[in-house]
Amino acid sequence: MMIYEIATSARGGLAMTKRKHLFSRDRRILSLCHCEEQGKANGEGLGNFVIARQSRSNPGDSSLCSEQAPQSHNSLITKRLLLRLWRIAMTRFMRMIPIILLFLLSAPETLKADKGMAIRIVPKLLRPGEAFMVVVTPGSSITEVSGEAFGKKLYFVGGEQGYIALSGVDLSVKPGKYPLVIEAGMEKSVRKIRVLKKRFGKEVLHLRPDQVFLSEEDLKRVEKEKQRLDVIWKEELQGRFWDGPFILPVKGKFGSVFGLRRIINDEPRSPHMGQDIKAPEGTPVAACNSGRVVFIDELFFSGKSIIVDHGQGLYSMYFHLSEVLVSQGQEVKRGQVVGRVGATGRAMGPHLHWGVRLQGMRVDPMSLISLPLNSISR
Repeated sequence: MMIYEIATSARGGLAMTKRKHLFSRDRRILSLCHCEEQGKANGEGLGNFVIARQSRSNPGDSSLCSEQAPQSHNSLITKRLLLRLWRIAMTRFMRMIPIILLFLLSAPETLKADKGMAIRIVPKLLRPGEAFMVVVTPGSSITEVSGEAFGKKLYFVGGEQGYIALSGVDLSVKPGKYPLVIEAGMEKSVRKIRVLKKRFGKEVLHLRPDQVFLSEEDLKRVEKEKQRLDVIWKEELQGRFWDGPFILPVKGKFGSVFGLRRIINDEPRSPHMGQDIKAPEGTPVAACNSGRVVFIDELFFSGKSIIVDHGQGLYSMYFHLSEVLVSQGQEVKRGQVVGRVGATGRAMGPHLHWGVRLQGMRVDPMSLISLPLNSISR
């Protein structure tokens, strides 16, 4: 059994030394003993206190000390010893906190494959309705990278940071972990990316009944228009038209944001699928990136509309225009004027409804602007 000897000096310091003693099994009661001794090195008076085990049958018996210490003094030393032990335990625990936090908060966006392939997600935190980048740095010299996220193919292009692909989290995706599969040459990595919960705002509107309830004829028109658009979202060109970062199509005051839950006349409606930007009628509207015009028409809800295909399943939409300045099939450059702000269709005042679809996923166009895409080579 190990015995600890505690020495107290006039300065109030504590010191512990270990002493081995053997006892029989029936000695299980702890006591605190006190022996007086004069310090030889520094002339200070030392009180040596020893924690020893005593027999149950004779608690007062102790062969380790010459006389029993006063009870009050023993209690004080016991408290000091316990306090010191508690401080030691807390110090060791505090040293472990950074390691624990590093384990719990290990970023899901930085993943290492078995053979040195590094996978990075930008931005670090993903939420429903947001676009993101997958950046892959292979561990060896390769010329092709492929992958899949949320059941959609990843189209990788070379860049200064490595191989980069655009992807998105659809508005309907629930919080949780989802597989990310990356293949680079002979290397393959299957990892998990985490989607966090996002709270969307709510907008309450009160409109006239004729503005809410559609006639049978209007319902048929709306359904046909929806089917035409659904066909477009399913087409994915392998080629890429977009080049570099995305930009705002028009400068103005932000209106209804993406994902906004609308309640019209006390009835829940579909969430808002774009970013509204208020601007005077006739204000020029530019393409948010390079692409090809694949749709021009005047629709029931969105009025005069333009859809631009940026390649690899990425489309941008420009609704409620007063004027269209491009033609079907025309190629446009980032920043090129394609139309003018208006209030056509079901619009409450002049503004641009700017929307994005990425491989059929409903994505906030504002999330594209924040992505660092300027390092991607053409």
